[in-house]
Amino acid sequence: MAIRVWNQSIDPAQSLAGTLTCVTHMGSAQRWIAITAAHVVAPLVAPGAASPSSGDVIVLEDGATRYAGKLWFWCDLQRQADGFSNEYDAALIELSSADARAIAGALKQPANCASLPDSTDLSFDGISSGRVNGRFDGLRASDPLLYGVLGGTFSAVTFKDSLRASLHAQPGDSGAMLTNGTSAVGMLIGAEGVFSRLLALEPLMRTFKLDWVNGLGAPSTVAPPIATVGVPAEIVGDRTRAADVLARTLWGEARGEKLAGLRAVAAVILNRATHRRVHWWGNSIVGVCRAPMQFSCWNGNDPNLPKLLAVTSSDTRFKICGDVAEEALDGLLATDCKLGATHYHTKSILPRWATGKVPCADIGNHLFYNNIE
Repeated sequence: MAIRVWNQSIDPAQSLAGTLTCVTHMGSAQRWIAITAAHVVAPLVAPGAASPSSGDVIVLEDGATRYAGKLWFWCDLQRQADGFSNEYDAALIELSSADARAIAGALKQPANCASLPDSTDLSFDGISSGRVNGRFDGLRASDPLLYGVLGGTFSAVTFKDSLRASLHAQPGDSGAMLTNGTSAVGMLIGAEGVFSRLLALEPLMRTFKLDWVNGLGAPSTVAPPIATVGVPAEIVGDRTRAADVLARTLWGEARGEKLAGLRAVAAVILNRATHRRVHWWGNSIVGVCRAPMQFSCWNGNDPNLPKLLAVTSSDTRFKICGDVAEEALDGLLATDCKLGATHYHTKSILPRWATGKVPCADIGNHLFYNNIE
């Protein structure tokens, strides 16, 4: 069964309503999380329109039954005109345990979430199309999708690794869970005539450290973690201290940013710690974070310093910063580090060192640079 979902706080007319993907469990935070496409409940907005915010009321409708959740986290989509591709199109919605179990049952979620084979039959249930069957034959797609803009028209969006399947979808089906008969394998993110665009679901589950929830509402681990190589031991030192200082730096510098922005700042810190030519940055993660006059949140005269030192994991944003810090230490930010950025600044200022320089990335409220000597 398809479950309709929309952001009641900014889209009460349901103009961009879509389909719920699935229900998951975040064991590390003891949260029940529903997933759908970010462009459904945290859409691009026109100038002057209300933007999505943490805590927005998200309505999930199963026939005559309505549930309410809160927008907890989402991927901040980048327009094609900005010159950057997106990795995921996902929004995380916090639910009560009772509602999560009821919704998982209504969705009849498969027993597990698995990787998407290069050749497999697929099906989905969408709020516009109902039950649709088709096939995926390993097709990749790099061309843009047109997404509706709340309070505007449409904007082109591209993805790093989107897939194309022979499935006929319609507006409103976005977010639908794709299954291959036995497992959940993908998320529908767009319609293209007789084809549909999708993203694999398993990598998203791993990135956000989510456990799958079966149709009975019972969580289970998705699969063994992907083997990774951590960052060099010499720049980590005491891991507990490195993770804590890195998390506090992310919170102090970028707690208002989405996941991509937090990872980009963490990548700057890693890039500096492994950059052997500039020793005054520091040669460890803690040394880079605490280097004098580098990250202002650690300056003795910064009014936020007492808050930074006192914040705990009971603060949702600090918990997320801690998760990103652990990802960084586990070597999961290799793609982010490849940009080579060692500097960034907010878009509201232009430091002297950035004058005449071209940024290598524009992520959230920051511009990033890999060409500063």
